[in-house]
Amino acid sequence: IGANVANTKIGKEAGDVDLFGWSTSTDGGASTTDNYGIKTSFNGNDYPGDFYDWGKAVGDGSTWRTLSKDEWTYLFDTRTMTNSKARYSNAINGVTIGGTTYKGLFLYPDDYNGEVVSSSMTWDEINAAGIVFLPATGSRSGTNVSDVGDKGNYWSSTVSDSGSGFAYSALFDSSEVIPLSNGRDCGCSVRLVTE
Repeated sequence: IGANVANTKIGKEAGDVDLFGWSTSTDGGASTTDNYGIKTSFNGNDYPGDFYDWGKAVGDGSTWRTLSKDEWTYLFDTRTMTNSKARYSNAINGVTIGGTTYKGLFLYPDDYNGEVVSSSMTWDEINAAGIVFLPATGSRSGTNVSDVGDKGNYWSSTVSDSGSGFAYSALFDSSEVIPLSNGRDCGCSVRLVTE
């Protein structure tokens, strides 16, 4: 979790939390720890309550939000692409852009007509095409971070049917890209979207 084993705050500075337990609101919004899943408990039941979207911490608190399980499924599996292009490309083995190797998943816009992201492209070209990069950030258990560069695990806003200690995330690695029921105590990445 950056350089901060205390796991105490959200932000953009080194040492801030970047792998969160499933976000809950158990106190009406007064506690940052509860609202953003900034805990290191190994018990999913320590993350109870209704969903409190991480997007509420960004900007005006109403523009940004977390994707639902159905929206992740749409992006990965069910949307129809124009020109028979791929919905995404898995770069878990790495793609070098501007001299740096990146591992993760590239999501293409519905109307994308270009080629799969490669080392011949620049980040300016990738961004201009509307391609979204999801880094393979791994996951956290307590304060132990694992699988960085090998897996990506991104929270959804959807509670799992498996019980109060579970919610859905979107997982990708070298062999699969799927929505997955995950313990709320798992530290996963968050990717916010806006309409």
